[in-house]
Amino acid sequence: MFLSILVPTYNRKDELSRNLDSILAQGYSWQNSSNQKWYGKFNELVEIIVQNNASTDGTKEMLDEMSHKILSGGGQI
Repeated sequence: MFLSILVPTYNRKDELSRNLDSILAQGYSWQNSSNQKWYGKFNELVEIIVQNNASTDGTKEMLDEMSHKILSGGGQI
């Protein structure tokens, strides 16, 4: 794990779903000083932490369904 992405949310289920899908779909590539190259999916390098501030639009249920891909928490930020 190289990077943590924190996503605060409140009643933005549709936008949040698109944002998370976009993060998970990203790829990466880089080259070190020995000219070795790496390629892969972004989700292999990051953890996505969603802080849900007591949404009432179904955000929690959507996050529960995605719990295998992301970490989520409740309460105020």
